[in-house]
Amino acid sequence: MGNTMGMDLTFRSAWLETAAGRLHYLDSGIGDPVLFVHGNPSSSYEFRHVMTDLHEERRLVAPDLIGFGRSDKPVDWDYLPSQHAANLEALVLSLDLKAITLVVSDWGGPIGLAVAVSHPDRFRALVITNSWAWPVDKDTHFSTFSSFMGGLVGRWLTKHLNVFATLAVSRGFANPTKFTAQVAAAYRRPFAKSSDRKGCWTFPQQLVAATPWLADLERNLKKLNGKPVALCWGQKDVAFRDKELKHWLTIYPWASLVRLPQCGHFVAEEEPQTVADAVRTVVELN
Repeated sequence: MGNTMGMDLTFRSAWLETAAGRLHYLDSGIGDPVLFVHGNPSSSYEFRHVMTDLHEERRLVAPDLIGFGRSDKPVDWDYLPSQHAANLEALVLSLDLKAITLVVSDWGGPIGLAVAVSHPDRFRALVITNSWAWPVDKDTHFSTFSSFMGGLVGRWLTKHLNVFATLAVSRGFANPTKFTAQVAAAYRRPFAKSSDRKGCWTFPQQLVAATPWLADLERNLKKLNGKPVALCWGQKDVAFRDKELKHWLTIYPWASLVRLPQCGHFVAEEEPQTVADAVRTVVELN
């Protein structure tokens, strides 16, 4: 049983060997699996409270993407979302996961859904927190952010000042009481060295650069039609707005929706009970 950076419970750590390096993941419990996929600059740590709530009910699998959490952080890897999706696919297949309930946040949305549309028979339900899965290159909200944080200045700020794991995380919490010194330290810890931060500054650049991949993903989201979907949406998010929520509802109009008016970007951090209950709800619907 590995130490998991301050989890309420201790979940079992394991590693998958990939071409990019060792991918760390948590894997505990029995029953049909719940697969948690985080974004930037996060890790499996983001889902600790939800996993604690569900630990007696399901098998819980939560990877750290390469470059994040306890996974390797190679400096000579590209960190493209398609590569992250390939690693996640390898994990799903190596563990032979079936009847998966997918829980996603931020970049975990497109990465996790890319695997789901490639293997729809392995996925039973979706729980989507603040995220997206379509091109955003024509939206100045995203393209401006991508140009700055994915450009020379943003890359320097992230590489040398760890801006993404400090300022970006703190702004992602609407409730300051949830963003304790312990939580702040846990988000910074995986990026202690400047050489550990390539994944952090690559993701902003990929908001626009990955447009063809995102367009292909959006075309394939229909492969998940008919599966139960729950949307848990923090309405004080500086990244994903009501506009993105409405887009999700055009893709999956049957989705159940919980609006969280006092919640920011990290829904699993600020409203873990809501996310855990959403998992229970979509499982019962299937």
